Amino acid sequence: MDIVILSTRLVRDQLIDKHDLKEGIDFEIEGIPVSVDQVKDLWERDPFRFQNWAVEYVLGFCTNKKTRGGSGDGRLYFQTVRKERSN
Repeated sequence: MDIVILSTRLVRDQLIDKHDLKEGIDFEIEGIPVSVDQVKDLWERDPFRFQNWAVEYVLGFCTNKKTRGGSGDGRLYFQTVRKERSN
């Protein structure tokens, strides 16, 4: 059991890839929005948790601190690939 979406994705992938289980048949993931209505509900119930979900959804990393305005804080890292020039 975990509430962090990144950890949940890792466990889900292992269940599918290593154990050949099917999501929705052999296991279910609850508490993570999967529809627009569920996302809206999360926003209305807890904007801070919504922000954490949104950051983690795009594979970012959340921090536990809040900004002065009370919103969440998170980071997203991009990997750049340098192309070799051909002569």
